[in-house]
Amino acid sequence: MDSRVARWCRALWVGRAPAVVGGPHRLGGPHRLGGLHRLAGIAIVLFAGCSSRDHLNPFDPENPLTRGEPSLVTAAAGDGLVDLAWTLPEFDDLAAVRLLRTDEGDTNLVLPVDVLFAGGEWRDSTVTNDRTYSYVLEFDFQGEAVSRRSAGAPATPGRAVIWLLDQSGGGPLRISPDGRAVADRPGQGRPTDMSLNPITGAVVSVDFINRRVERFDRMGGAGAVLELGSNPISVAIAEPSDSVWVGTANPSEIRLWDPDLTVATNVDTGFGDPEDLAFDPARGALWIADSRGGRLFHRRASGEVTVIGGFILPISVAIDRATGDAFLIDRARRSLFRVDALADTVIWTRAGFGGLYQALADPIRGGVWVSDNLAGTITRVDGTGAVVRLISGWAAPTGLALDPGSGDLWVTDASLGQLIRIRESGQVLQRLRGFSGPFAVAVTTPATDSSVRTHGNP
Repeated sequence: MDSRVARWCRALWVGRAPAVVGGPHRLGGPHRLGGLHRLAGIAIVLFAGCSSRDHLNPFDPENPLTRGEPSLVTAAAGDGLVDLAWTLPEFDDLAAVRLLRTDEGDTNLVLPVDVLFAGGEWRDSTVTNDRTYSYVLEFDFQGEAVSRRSAGAPATPGRAVIWLLDQSGGGPLRISPDGRAVADRPGQGRPTDMSLNPITGAVVSVDFINRRVERFDRMGGAGAVLELGSNPISVAIAEPSDSVWVGTANPSEIRLWDPDLTVATNVDTGFGDPEDLAFDPARGALWIADSRGGRLFHRRASGEVTVIGGFILPISVAIDRATGDAFLIDRARRSLFRVDALADTVIWTRAGFGGLYQALADPIRGGVWVSDNLAGTITRVDGTGAVVRLISGWAAPTGLALDPGSGDLWVTDASLGQLIRIRESGQVLQRLRGFSGPFAVAVTTPATDSSVRTHGNP
């Protein structure tokens, strides 16, 4: 296999199953009514509010598809807002319909929207961040004293920014801050790597096949686009300048681009296939994993480069921000290494994995997390190389990201087609289904100062 496309190909090594189609939130965004799709053949006929014809009425508790609460509403949370969408079945005795919001205080608020004439969409901007709400449609039918309700659509608005890469393409996917819905699908092509600015929430993605680099602000607004003559493999934002390191093949280069992606201020060559980049903002250093040459490069702020050899297929590198040391995984050797930033030597090796995919440094607890998509495990290793947590039972875990506030871990499982949030203990908190093969995720909570914005965007 040509190592120049290793990053792209290892997303195909996971042996993923067909995409999961259950759940109200589909990959196409918040306006895909998954619950309503399960009512195929039902919504096209006219229902009496209390009909019992073969239990086809979606409000019939014995309806096998809805259990009396059809999924008619989707909710995509944002920063201080919730975007709502709904579709109404046709009823022959409908008297009135309302959109209700229930919050954690268990209050029912009738929202000021004409459900029948709003075009099926509405934005609720009267919400408070980090508070969970549930939205339902409430129906009154002629001759009935009791109102009927749809299934609740939960949403927790907040400032968190979540980006995800999926094999379905269409650019990086922006996930709602509560992880319950796909909020936006900006961009083009099929990105193979991305880098998140933790201060602004902006993301830069690279597309190996289409030779493109794209920048997006935290709301999904498109920024600069760079078309290349080479194939970009990896990317790392050089905090805090917002300049961007891009590693390419054909030819093999490392370039530092300005925030507008118009001028390359540094051009270095001879890095084989720069499969992964990791930037150390405290020291201005860049680490480069060369999957073709089996090497790890340490480029210091001065421009001096040290080569550490002895690897076979290094594919992911992460930085311990306290020391500047690098954690490197070698898929062929099935091993995790810690490399000293001062001496550029291997401190320790942890072997015995199946098929390592990503390394993620943990600044909260120390050490590093690694995903193993062949063994179906996620492992936390401390700074000495000892295993302190092994979470098994995954299908094919790939991308990892740490929530900077809660310390929870976000995991993509390419075989299940899911984004999953777990506690450090491994307890599953939530799942977002419907992806075709997710392989990378990035999470941050941007600065609250409104003056901090993504370069090149309003």
